[in-house]
Amino acid sequence: MAADIVYYREIGKPLKILTSPILRKIRREQRLKSRNVFTQSGMEKYWSQCVQSEKNDNVTSLFDTTIDFIAKNAETIESLVGIPEIIGEKLFSRYLYASFADHLIPTCETLKIFTNVYEEKMLYSLQLSNNSLTINEFLDLFQQLLTYVRELDLSKCLLGDNHEVIEQIRELKRLEYLNISDNALTDKTMRRLALGYPDSPVNLKYLDLSGNKRITNCGLEKLTCFRNLETLIISRINIDIEGISKKLNMEITNQSANYFIQTKGWSSPLIIGLVTAVNAMMNDEKATKDRRITRFYGNRQKICLNLFNEDNTSTETVILLRKRAITPEKPSKRKLP
Repeated sequence: MAADIVYYREIGKPLKILTSPILRKIRREQRLKSRNVFTQSGMEKYWSQCVQSEKNDNVTSLFDTTIDFIAKNAETIESLVGIPEIIGEKLFSRYLYASFADHLIPTCETLKIFTNVYEEKMLYSLQLSNNSLTINEFLDLFQQLLTYVRELDLSKCLLGDNHEVIEQIRELKRLEYLNISDNALTDKTMRRLALGYPDSPVNLKYLDLSGNKRITNCGLEKLTCFRNLETLIISRINIDIEGISKKLNMEITNQSANYFIQTKGWSSPLIIGLVTAVNAMMNDEKATKDRRITRFYGNRQKICLNLFNEDNTSTETVILLRKRAITPEKPSKRKLP
């Protein structure tokens, strides 16, 4: 019976005893005699049993009570090293729920603790196409979450060469798929990606640079260091397609090579919440501005901004694919008579 008693202490309060009916039930049914549940494999199986058992129990389990308590005090966590993913995922989910319930945004320090341990589980892929306001509003959070991302879509954000997120791309070592089309980029970004080698995304397989009209052959030639690059999408303006295809050992194709990226990972509810909040704020501001313009002029006036694009000419997109190397056949050995 003593093994079913858990002692815990709150700050400034005496030691208390908390019993666990779920723990007793598991030990009675499974006959777990003298098992060390504090080993990594044993603990993971133990917690998974608790999760399965609590579904059929109306009583709040010790597991839920502990997770809720830690989630509400997540800012005091120093490390999660050794905690299995099944616990980390539920803990982060409860932490997000507690933050949203209190109308708070998760702190960068807490996100860093989770990201350092669970890496790409926190954010495997991110889709923020046409969401430049969301990026700028929560830049610190995105910079922390992007550390281990593998797929990234920042198309149509008009960020420019000097944006912090664009500069961070060269530090994303696990990045494989990248879409930074329509971002008003120049050869400066291409040089930065090459200068970061080999700490840059050496595993990059897919790169979409279409719509960046100021990128030239001089900038694209810097991509020769990315030997794993299989697909490159560019615009024909200011670029010698035949010359750059030979330089990069690639060939022009008519096949569709569009790769759709979705936001995946434990942080996906957080990303969706941030995007929704910014869009709602923009809709409210737009409605207020429209009412003021209508009230002042008597009719609504439309103002069109064409950033970074002086002309409205359509650009032709070209898709380049890596040439498949043909392995030469080994010469057959001739037998001597």
